[in-house]
Amino acid sequence: MKNSVLSSTSNYVHDNKEFIINNVADYLLLNVQNEEFGYYFYLSDDEIYEYENTTSYKRNKIRGEIEKFIVTNFNYNINL
Repeated sequence: MKNSVLSSTSNYVHDNKEFIINNVADYLLLNVQNEEFGYYFYLSDDEIYEYENTTSYKRNKIRGEIEKFIVTNFNYNINL
């Protein structure tokens, strides 16, 4: 994953906090799974190339790593 992904995701959460209801990880997972290029946000250019040119097994593994990262780092609630 990109070196700056934690910082970038934290900024994204801050900028969108009025749209996040309850759990931040749930919100991020919903977005990443439903946007056409949602997983790309978390990948470096080299990783995107690998992601696009690999097997479905490897793509699923990369998706799982990203989802684990999201849950590990953003499993908290926002209260406005």
